[in-house]
Amino acid sequence: EFSKGLSLNITYLNDDLSESSIKKSTSKSITVSRSVMKTFSIFDTDELIEEQEDRIYDALMNFYNAASGDKWINNTNWGSEKPFREWYGITEDEVGRVVEIILPSNNLRGDLTSCLNPLFTLEELRWLDLSIGSLTGEIPNEINKFKNLETLSLWGNQLSGKVPTQIGELQKLSSLWLMDNQLIGEVSILNSIPNLSSIAIERNKFTGNLPDMPLNVRRYTVSDNLFTGSIPENHIRAFEENLRSEYGCSYEVHNNNLSGNVPICMTSHENWHIHWFNILPQNPGYGFAKVDIPAHSNIVKCYDDTYLNLGEEYKKNKYTLIFRADPDCPFSAPYI
Repeated sequence: EFSKGLSLNITYLNDDLSESSIKKSTSKSITVSRSVMKTFSIFDTDELIEEQEDRIYDALMNFYNAASGDKWINNTNWGSEKPFREWYGITEDEVGRVVEIILPSNNLRGDLTSCLNPLFTLEELRWLDLSIGSLTGEIPNEINKFKNLETLSLWGNQLSGKVPTQIGELQKLSSLWLMDNQLIGEVSILNSIPNLSSIAIERNKFTGNLPDMPLNVRRYTVSDNLFTGSIPENHIRAFEENLRSEYGCSYEVHNNNLSGNVPICMTSHENWHIHWFNILPQNPGYGFAKVDIPAHSNIVKCYDDTYLNLGEEYKKNKYTLIFRADPDCPFSAPYI
C-alpha cells in the first residue's frame, strides 16, 4: 500500500526511436502512447515526502524563531502538526512545496539575514512578503538562492546598506518592493533583471542614475531618493502604459536630485497632464529646465447646475492654485 502516492520513472522510445524519460509523482495511472517501454521502476514515496516535510518544517521554524514569531500578531498553527498550508501566511503547491510566505504587518522583528538564511532551502518559493515590520540589517548576498522568486516585498522595515549585485541573478523576479527603508547606493543592477515590471523603491537614500524603465512596466516609483542626472527617453513607456492598461502605471520620480530637460516625448504626450506633478518637484537646489504645464480640460458641475471647463479657466490666469478634492468633504462632492 502506497499511502501518499508513487514516484514513476519511465524511459520510453519516441516514434523516431529517440529515447526520452519522464518522472511523475502521482497516484493515477500513466499512459505513454505509441511508445515502447524499456524500463519501469516504482518505489514508495512515503519516506521521500516525510523527508521533504521535515526539511520544510525546520526551515519555517528556524525562520519563525529568527523573526520573533512568538511576538507576531498572527502566528496561527505555526509549529503545529497541521499541513503547512494551514499555517498563517503559507501557501503550498500541489505537491506540498512552500511557494508563498506572505506576512505583511505582522510585527516581524530581527536581523534580515538571520531570517532569510533558513528560507534559502525553499527552492520553489515564488512570493516572499515580509513588509511593514521591524526587520533590520542588510539584504544578504545569498538572495540569489531564491531562483524561482517572482515577488520580493521587504518595504516598511529598517533595512540599511546597499542592494547586493546578486539580486540581478533573480531572472524570474517581476516585482521588487523596497520602499520606506534606509537603503543606499546605486541600483543599476536592476537593469539586468529581464522580467522586472514593478519597481517600488521610494523613500530610501539611493544614488546614481535612475534605473532603466522595464519593457512591461506596471509600477515605477523611485521618488524621495538622491538619484541624479536626467530622465531617459525610454521612460515614455510609463506614459504609454496608461493608454494600454486599465489600471495605468504608477510613475513617480519626484523629490530626487534630477536636472536637465524633461524629454520632449513626455512633455508633448497626451498623458503629460497625468504625470507632471510626480516628475517636476525635485529636492532643493535641483530641478528641470522650464517646461509648460498643461491646463487640462476638466468639466465640472457648479452649484447653480451650470458647467465649467476648468482648463479654459486656468488659461485666463497668470497663476492658478489647485486644491485636491477630498471625497470625504461635502464641499468637494461636485468636483468628484
